[in-house]
Amino acid sequence: MPEGMILCSWDNRMGLNIEYEFPEGTSQIITKDDLLSIFISSALSSDPGVFIYNIKNRELVFYYTGKPKDEKGDQFLITIILSQNDQSEIFANYLSIIGELIINEISKEDFKDFFIDCYEVASKAKISETQKLAFFLKNEITKTILEILKEGPITTRDLLKYLKHQLKKDIENVERFTKPLINSNIIIEKEIVEGVRKVKYLLLIRDIGIMRAPPLKALKKTSPNIREFLFKKILEFFKNYEPTDSDNQLLLNLISNPGIYEIMHILHNEPIKPEEIYSKLGFKMHNAFYNIKKLTDANIVKSFKDNNDQIWLCLLSDIYVSTLFPDYMIDVIHNNWELGLINDELSLFYLDLLKKEAFKELK
Repeated sequence: MPEGMILCSWDNRMGLNIEYEFPEGTSQIITKDDLLSIFISSALSSDPGVFIYNIKNRELVFYYTGKPKDEKGDQFLITIILSQNDQSEIFANYLSIIGELIINEISKEDFKDFFIDCYEVASKAKISETQKLAFFLKNEITKTILEILKEGPITTRDLLKYLKHQLKKDIENVERFTKPLINSNIIIEKEIVEGVRKVKYLLLIRDIGIMRAPPLKALKKTSPNIREFLFKKILEFFKNYEPTDSDNQLLLNLISNPGIYEIMHILHNEPIKPEEIYSKLGFKMHNAFYNIKKLTDANIVKSFKDNNDQIWLCLLSDIYVSTLFPDYMIDVIHNNWELGLINDELSLFYLDLLKKEAFKELK
């Protein structure tokens, strides 16, 4: 288990500021001067990313957001202080995925609880594919990139222009957001010769969808004395349920929280008693029952007594996030080709690529 996690920011007038730390006293292990040294080293490279650092015989993993070109933007540093037996590469991978999400949540009202959840789940040092997809939809920039690519192939240069227009702000390093999408096979890069130069395009090959679904796996493992009652409640909920954008956003907010996801993961497999929550999690989650309340309020979790007055926590609805074949892109490509927005080579390549994706879907 890591010894602690610290979030720092940089202000050109005030210098380094420790925004949050957990557990309390973590900044006594790694001092402000130590963090300043890390910040300066990171800022000299100006590149965002995850790095491993040794200081005072301690190994640290940290995520740096990068140095703004205009010297006026925000800079943040998230540092995880590892214990002696922690493997730095595993935590580096965790922070490379969760780091951007933490930064995007800073202004939220319950950020402190979210920060604690991120630290505690870091002990597991893993992020599921479902969560990765949810993070893409949760991130304003990544989500906007996906929406833009639904209109057809686009160059990185033009993508930056569209992002600036739609988000009303400059994106200094778009690769920071497109690279994870490429690594997850959501989009690809294709280089095309146009005249005397080579132009690199981004192409959407998978869409991402989120929805509620009946918790069938957990229902099968529910004891007979509560299964019938739970089944009726599930039917009653889905009979009146209609997907909406606001509900999808609520689902994203829940599943993007590492602590909430851990609780859902347990209940996805089976109902549990409230007193079992810590043993099932494998650690004493600081916000466990607060997170359960959030899930209950969102009609994800239902608690009730069985015939023996034993309270059970069960899933009322489950959350599924998955990639989808974007069949609508076939018409988009055809329309863009007719309008002269893309040439024959790119059109044929894209259609062949979608054909291969379609066959994968059928297997």
